[in-house]
This record gives sequence, structure tokens and C-alpha cells, in this order.
Amino acid sequence: MSEIDFALIAQQISAVITPFLPYLLKGAKVLGEKVIEGFGESAGEESWRKASQIWGRIQKHIEKQSEIKTNLEEVTKKHNDPRLETIVSWEVEKVLRAMQPTEIIEIQTWLSQNGINNSKTIASGNRSVSIGGNATDTIINTGDDNVV
Repeated sequence: MSEIDFALIAQQISAVITPFLPYLLKGAKVLGEKVIEGFGESAGEESWRKASQIWGRIQKHIEKQSEIKTNLEEVTKKHNDPRLETIVSWEVEKVLRAMQPTEIIEIQTWLSQNGINNSKTIASGNRSVSIGGNATDTIINTGDDNVV
């Protein structure tokens, strides 16, 4: 079994839950409908569904760690702060580190099945190539005036 990348998983989770965090912390079911209105119908519903589902997997662990819950409640008051998602990620990582490995694997599987990937690639330099995700059966061509 490979080593768990807690930071990456926390980043993936925080990207999903941060926009909805004030509502998730309040245990909002009905409030979610009002949140959806702010995001538009289809995108809002799907985003809220994903946030609710992943929250359901970590909420009980957050409730057990009152300091983390307090920190999350505090940072949601600063909703315009560009560092918000990073702070949420930091707190989520603490939660993940206290969870059982089987729970982490379930979360990783859920993230993958729901297309949540927070990896970033950078192509730097002449004729460089950067691939994020799967490049199976793909032609990758670099250089000048090449034809495939």
C-alpha cells in the first residue's frame, strides 16, 4: 500500500467544501437550496451534492475535534480572504490524519469517482509538455512544424 498524501487529499476536499462551508458547519439541508440559487441551477446542485457528500464523510471527525471546528467557523467569517481554501485545507488535513486508513481510502475512491483532481502540472521551457491525468492512447508531439 502506498503512503497516503494527506495534504493532497485535504486540498481536494477543501476545493469542494470551502464555498459551502458556512452552511455545512450549520448542518444545513434546507439552506443548501439557497446556496444553489447563488451558484446557478445545474452547477450549483452538483457542487452542493459533492460538498454535502464529502462533508458527510468527515463531519463526525470534525465534531470530535472542537478546536478544528472552531477554527473552521472562524475562517468562514473571512469569506473574501484569498487564503481561505488553504486554511480549510490545513484544518482538513489534521482531521484526515486522525482517521482510519480505510476511511481515507474510501475518501480517495470517492474523490476519484467524482472527478475531483487537484493536481497541477506545469510545462516550462521550449517544446515542453505537461499532462495532468491520463494520456493513454494519446499522441504527444513537440517541436516545430511537426505533423501527425
